[in-house]
Amino acid sequence: MWLRDWTRRPRAEARLLCLPSAGGSASAFRGWAAGLPAWLGVVAVELPGHGARMGQRPVSSAGELFSGGLVDEVRALSDRPLILFGHSLGGRIALGLAAALARAGAAAPLLLVVAACECPAPAAPIRDRGRDPDLDDAAVRAFLRRQGGTDPQVLADPELMGLLLPAVRADLRLAFDLDREPAEPLPAPVHVYLGDDDRSVPRESALGWAEYSGPGFALRSFPGGHFFVRESEDEVLLALDADIRRATGHTAWTDDHRSGRRG
Repeated sequence: MWLRDWTRRPRAEARLLCLPSAGGSASAFRGWAAGLPAWLGVVAVELPGHGARMGQRPVSSAGELFSGGLVDEVRALSDRPLILFGHSLGGRIALGLAAALARAGAAAPLLLVVAACECPAPAAPIRDRGRDPDLDDAAVRAFLRRQGGTDPQVLADPELMGLLLPAVRADLRLAFDLDREPAEPLPAPVHVYLGDDDRSVPRESALGWAEYSGPGFALRSFPGGHFFVRESEDEVLLALDADIRRATGHTAWTDDHRSGRRG
């Protein structure tokens, strides 16, 4: 199974599909339901080799990722309006997934939100950020340190790193491959979320996402670095709430959403 449903709302009016960053897992979004509307289903992608699928062979190419069960499982969600959210690598996967869904005859997402994610090539040049298909262990560790978000105790633990390195290496190869895939513009708007202190995603690159957006492109910043989604989670969820309500036509929070807002 590629998808983890954190809300289990079969009557959800719309669904938010979340895609984690390199090395991340679906559990990063487990608590989001408490900060989002009660009528919204919150679902997250679990890539092989990550989280609950640890031990499975990770996916390292776009062709493999979009030709298997992921597209089929997400297509089954298209009976309701769908919003895509991708953090870092997850943003690039989300763009490719939208194109794969279109090829499969599924409805286009209402909105794509990308967080801490550089604009895909060719609009932005490929930078030497360690995204090399032949990364050794030292280079993968260096990437994790640069990006932040990984517990230093994990980085210092050989056993834990032995479990993490294969998944992160595969993710970096996947990112390398996605940067060479032709990116297709969406009919839906793209909203870009940035961290004020995230040096890995220049504002100029983020603005390039407008080339892939339908009407309604937007860019906004939040306090924090590359993992501002975690550092400023409440602010991110407030913004995402507003963006989702605009995309779906909802104009007010429901009472049960207000009561569920984390304080």
